[in-house]
Amino acid sequence: MKLTQLGGEDSTRWEVIVYLGRDSTGKYRRARRRFEAKGRVAARKAAQTIERRLQDVDISAHRTSFTGAVEAWWPLHSPTLEDSTRAEYRRLIDKVVLRS
Repeated sequence: MKLTQLGGEDSTRWEVIVYLGRDSTGKYRRARRRFEAKGRVAARKAAQTIERRLQDVDISAHRTSFTGAVEAWWPLHSPTLEDSTRAEYRRLIDKVVLRS
């Protein structure tokens, strides 16, 4: 995991790069996420949570369907959204994207 503060020392914007191992061709797999946190301690804690979530989800297991990809994406990104945005995204996923 690599944690970087974006925009200078006073910034609350952070980026974490999580290493997910290698793919079938031997290339490294990485995931990059940006988030907001006040201070290095809070940022490290948030980055560790993101790392655990990314490592717990095996995206390759969901590649057989679009629905699987959307459902794999949702738990990774929904915690970073504001409540109203999260509710609207979920509504759109259910009613428009997946048409359930």
